Amino acid sequence: MMRMTKITSNENYQRYHIAFSHAIGFTVAVDGTSLSKTVEFT
Repeated sequence: MMRMTKITSNENYQRYHIAFSHAIGFTVAVDGTSLSKTVEFT
């Protein structure tokens, strides 16, 4: 039981970490495009 719980928690952590990093990458990409656009306008 303990081993199975550890495995499932590890899988959940990996999934959360991947989704979190993807969200950060997406927001950074959006921020980068908006920043470059503002720089072009100015």
